[in-house]
Amino acid sequence: MGKIEHLFLEDENFVLTVAEGEISDDKFMKHIAILNESEKLQSNYRGIVDCRNVSTVATPSSDSIFKAGHFEGGSEKPRKVAVLSNNELIFGLVRMYDAYTPHAEMEVFSELSRAIEWLEVQGLYEQIRDFYRSLDSKKN
Repeated sequence: MGKIEHLFLEDENFVLTVAEGEISDDKFMKHIAILNESEKLQSNYRGIVDCRNVSTVATPSSDSIFKAGHFEGGSEKPRKVAVLSNNELIFGLVRMYDAYTPHAEMEVFSELSRAIEWLEVQGLYEQIRDFYRSLDSKKN
């Protein structure tokens, strides 16, 4: 069973999303809804979506990806998002989502440090690291 965790840093207009396990269409769409409906994020937010521990991707239909890119449940907030992945399927899905999403700038990275640099959020490194540590402590 997959799960998605979020760290919202409201003052910095930043969100870190960590996904792991099996990610289905429903979980993906719920994630998009949380971000678009969030009062914690303003327009032009920056984010990292870490998919490095996603074990299985229930391949969404192109219709689902199109709907996510043109979300109807709330406002489509402009954003700049770095996706962390070492999986070619996820890389392809991100490219497809990016093509369908005119209000987002997206890049895929394999290393957290490169994503942080691209987003220009180096000052958030400690908070990001602490969130990962809190997730690790929940597992133990």
